[in-house]
Formats: sequence, structure tokens, C-alpha cells
Amino acid sequence: MPKLLLVLFFFSLHATTFTQTVIRGVVYDAETKAPLSYVNIGIKNKNIGTVSRANGTFSIEIPAQNEVDTLTFSMVGIRKRQLPDLHKSARQP
Repeated sequence: MPKLLLVLFFFSLHATTFTQTVIRGVVYDAETKAPLSYVNIGIKNKNIGTVSRANGTFSIEIPAQNEVDTLTFSMVGIRKRQLPDLHKSARQP
């Protein structure tokens, strides 16, 4: 099984109405730099998630009460990646 890391670049983090945060980004293969499609992205231990598109892009709405939770990225054959505390992780360059 390949042990590739998922690399995530956040394009934006902004608050929307109804006290939700939208996180948008692209998931890349760390070795080839190719976008990864169909990566499962979600809040750890919650029923909130999405899947990256064919070009690796994704968008997920995070309720305000989950902004300090962990965002997970998983895909068959790829090492799972977790970003703890969404609010802090999304603001890092």
C-alpha cells in the first residue's frame, strides 16, 4: 500500500449566514503533486462530510460548534490525514 501524504491547500475560510464556516481547498498527492479525486473529507466522529471532485477541489460547510473539531481526509490506498482544530489549521499559510 502506498504511503503517500495528502497535502491540503486552503483557498478560503469565511463565515456565512447561519453561523457556518465554509472551507474550500484542493487535495494533492504529496509525491506527484497531482490533484486527488474522490477523497473523503469530513469532521471526525460526526456525520458531516464531502468528497473531492475530479480536479481535487472540495467545499465543506462546518457548523460553528464544530470549528474546533478535527477535519479528516481518507482515500483507499492513501494514508489518512487529520487536521486538528479547523479554525487554527485553516488560517495557516
